[in-house]
Amino acid sequence: MQLTYPANPVIGVHGQRIENWPSAIATGLASAAVVNVGVVVVYDTAAGRDPHSVRAPATTGEVTTLVGVAGITLWDHTYPEPPYRVGASLPVMRKGRLAIAAATALTAHTNPFVRFAVVGAGTILGELRNDADAGNAVAAPYLTVVVGAAAGGIAIVEINL
Repeated sequence: MQLTYPANPVIGVHGQRIENWPSAIATGLASAAVVNVGVVVVYDTAAGRDPHSVRAPATTGEVTTLVGVAGITLWDHTYPEPPYRVGASLPVMRKGRLAIAAATALTAHTNPFVRFAVVGAGTILGELRNDADAGNAVAAPYLTVVVGAAAGGIAIVEINL
């Protein structure tokens, strides 16, 4: 029997839909590369791709042009081992709130930046951060940090596409 309880329990798991908030979730398809959980993805419009194909963003315009943004990938507890492999179907949140592991400290009531260029080891395309990182990330007007977190902590982010 558990006799002690943390004063501040974890608010969620990275990529988990959070709160009973109105949401819209679509099905995506990892088309050309593996897709991580809890990252912004865009539609893959390369010739011959399935209309549900998604991938990580590669340019500023892909992050800021709303018609090309698919959403944020969710954690699927029935999937054996994220990241999602090429050809796998995956849940993509277009509207709602989810828990995200912060790459850098995220402040509540701000628009996070989305990484579109890899800079060194440990960086992930589509991850959320608090600055432009020397031009390798751009602010996403459709995202709002609801509950902030320190780097590596779990933040609550709202998406509205």
